Amino acid sequence: MRPFLPLNRRGIAAFYPGQITAATDYFAQLEAGLPRLADKKALIFWALQDPGFPRADLARFEKTFPTHKTIEFPNANHFFFEDEADEMIPEIRAFMSSDPSGQASAPKDRR
Repeated sequence: MRPFLPLNRRGIAAFYPGQITAATDYFAQLEAGLPRLADKKALIFWALQDPGFPRADLARFEKTFPTHKTIEFPNANHFFFEDEADEMIPEIRAFMSSDPSGQASAPKDRR
């Protein structure tokens, strides 16, 4: 809590939880639409030390996107993308350069 003391320093950290709980209907609509994306490939990064996103949530994402690649970060927490960028960037590049069937596409000529 030290970064958020005194209370007037809480700012966005105090604002967001209320926004998330107020958006229950919106999140339900998003989840209801997920089956339309089931045929899409997905790249899932998961921080295993993030208490806000338990393994049960990961299992739901993996079930929703049967054609997925999951990369777990055993020591990462909520802001894993800041600490794991060196591993994430090549994975994202490889994912984005592969075709929908999972076969890598030829590199584009950048001349």
